[in-house]
Amino acid sequence: MQKRATPTRIALRLTLLLALAAVVCPPAEAAKSRSRQSRKQQALAQFQTAEKQREALSGKPTAQRTHRDYEKVIQAYWRVYRLSPASPKAHESLQAMAELKTDMGRILNDPNILEAAIEQYHFLRREYPGSRNRWNALLTVGLIYLEDLKDEARARSAFEEFLKLYPQHTLAEKAQAALVEVDKRVAARKQREKELEQEKQTAKSVRAAPSEPAKSPDETALVTSIRHWTTPDYIRVAIDLGNEVKYEAGRITALLGRCADHRAAEFGG
Repeated sequence: MQKRATPTRIALRLTLLLALAAVVCPPAEAAKSRSRQSRKQQALAQFQTAEKQREALSGKPTAQRTHRDYEKVIQAYWRVYRLSPASPKAHESLQAMAELKTDMGRILNDPNILEAAIEQYHFLRREYPGSRNRWNALLTVGLIYLEDLKDEARARSAFEEFLKLYPQHTLAEKAQAALVEVDKRVAARKQREKELEQEKQTAKSVRAAPSEPAKSPDETALVTSIRHWTTPDYIRVAIDLGNEVKYEAGRITALLGRCADHRAAEFGG
């Protein structure tokens, strides 16, 4: 006759089955932990690969670097982040991507790439607010706006944000100096605009003024009056004409001699 299983025996069997399942099929959390660790190791290896590619790119003359050369290295760093955002090298990879885009934008003289570099710095600050690169990222954004894109308004905004968030940081002095430079450039630009406007108004006035008809060189001038002054030393004659004429200045020696004799006799000399 078969014995009936007691509750104690049933509980013991269940315990054994669970223990066996734990050995054969590890818990999901343990599996995930090993997977994360594996991806971190892969990310570290990928970071080392990206660093070598960047070193090779840096050794290439800037005139020979192409957009494709930069994108190859940028994507190598991006794979580090994609493999493991928790990797210690993930935020460094985002920083490297931003630096490479900045360099590429300057060398290729492409403002769109520089805008992409700025967005990369913003992405770094959003994803890793505790990164040691967050200060340099924000300051660099302001410098790109100021020096490369010539956008004083957005440059000012970046520098003011830096001073508001990190007033005691060692880079705060540099941000303050950059703000002074922004003010100088804005003032210089407004002065240039004012001068250009004045030049436009002057040119417009000249075009609007009626031009005087040109006079013929042979046109006879009308004498309107003749005046003279006589002194012991000289005689001055003033002739008033109806319009401008060309004239030559000279001395009439003989006439001057006779005038002198006449004046001497007149004054009892």
